[in-house]
Amino acid sequence: MTLPPLFAADGLHSADYVVIVIYFLAMIGIGVYFSGKQSSGVEYFIAGRSMPWLAVGLSLFSALLSTISYLAVPGETIHQGLAYSLNLLHIPISYGVIYFLLIPFFMRLKVVSAYEYLERRFSPGVRTFGAVLFMFYCFGWMAAVVLTCSLGLQQMTGWPLWIILVCNGLVSTLYTTIGGIRAVIWTDVVQAILMLAGGVLTLIFVGVSTGTTPVDWWNDAATIGHTDFTWFSLDPSKRNVVFWIAMNSVAWMVCTHGGNQVALQRYFTMSSPREARGMLFIKMAAEIMMSLLLVATGFALLTYYQRLPEHLPDTLSLTLKRDADKIFPEFIANRLPPIFAGGVVAALFAAAMSTISSGVNSMAAVFAIDLYRRNGNSTRKDPDQMQMGIWFTAFSGVIITLVAWALANLPGDFNFIDLMQKAFNFMIGPLGVLFLIGMFLPRCRSASAVAATMLGIVVGLSLAYWQQIFEPLTGTSTSPYWVIPCSVLASLATGTLLSFFEPPVDPAKLVHTWQQVVAQKSDR
Repeated sequence: MTLPPLFAADGLHSADYVVIVIYFLAMIGIGVYFSGKQSSGVEYFIAGRSMPWLAVGLSLFSALLSTISYLAVPGETIHQGLAYSLNLLHIPISYGVIYFLLIPFFMRLKVVSAYEYLERRFSPGVRTFGAVLFMFYCFGWMAAVVLTCSLGLQQMTGWPLWIILVCNGLVSTLYTTIGGIRAVIWTDVVQAILMLAGGVLTLIFVGVSTGTTPVDWWNDAATIGHTDFTWFSLDPSKRNVVFWIAMNSVAWMVCTHGGNQVALQRYFTMSSPREARGMLFIKMAAEIMMSLLLVATGFALLTYYQRLPEHLPDTLSLTLKRDADKIFPEFIANRLPPIFAGGVVAALFAAAMSTISSGVNSMAAVFAIDLYRRNGNSTRKDPDQMQMGIWFTAFSGVIITLVAWALANLPGDFNFIDLMQKAFNFMIGPLGVLFLIGMFLPRCRSASAVAATMLGIVVGLSLAYWQQIFEPLTGTSTSPYWVIPCSVLASLATGTLLSFFEPPVDPAKLVHTWQQVVAQKSDR
């Protein structure tokens, strides 16, 4: 029997598509199961603060990983080598800050949206500013996730990009819209397991088909200098510098857990700091396993195509930056056996959909609570607020798909790691610092906090788009790992300096600094 043209891709078979369809139906089924269980905004957005910490930990890991990392880490390893894997050095610092400073603070706020805090500490205007900045950040993040997944699937299936963009965006938006945060978290759990299994399947197949082990993969990488790296350098054009890779991860982790509603909303679904700390350990363990798996996948694929160069299409090269991100999708579609390939493709979808569903639900919460209810709709009943969040969830899926299409046509030579900085990460540092200023700089008022945040965005944006704006004029380049740390430093330094020129802060606002909030009693 001849398959229809849509299913006539070179590598994927009918059995693979059956696996993918089963995965889609399962995700929608989870959404339908939870569809009748929301009666209020608190239930729809934070599940009545009653979610189990184990599930939330896997959900947070799954939401923050995304397809960008799932494809970018193997691609970065193939092109650049070992250095990126040393970003795990961030764990003692960043997780220590989250465990001892951020969890005790945010778990005592008892809010639905993190940006409610900005009004308590600063003013209603700063709350709106933070919420809008998050919305821009999240649209860029979700669009980049949809795009990277869609480009990978286009490489595997040969489908038109617009079909994949629409399917990817709409399915995840559908189960999020009908099921709320409970559906998001439980689908995230399934997707986390799928992502881990996809990496393991790839390693097993490469080892069996080439008769090699991780020791062979390491030796093959060493022969081309992929195990070499620089520990420290102030030269911004050097990419493989461990210090900046680790500092990028520290800044990203702290600012994500300290200002990103997608992460903080997971904390708000639990009832106590003790549960939140347990959740954090689950997330950390999953992150370590997944990072090692993805780096090993990059090394394994490098060995596979070095030893079997006839399997690498003429259109791809192991040495070109953009091509490196396409190696893993090509391998999945054309080298993995049927059903296995479908399982890894489902894992790729899982990496995208977990992030999209989480981002869309968090944007809906911020829109309904920080923007809609506060601007002339404060008297609306809670079910109306939930209904507005549902409508916004559906609407945002369309916007994300359109932004992803725009990113697909962005000029320049960059890979998925670079794309993360250009699409959204230039904003996460200043957004996180806005909260850190409120917590730890008691002299700082609204004007100083907003000015510091805006300057950080300018610094981050300039570094992220250096290739397009400044490189033609200066002939110099910058590492993507400088973007977040430099924007954080710029915001913190500016906020600290400006605070000395501000009049005294209203004492009523100082009760919302870190020391005062953490001093409050809370269930442990």
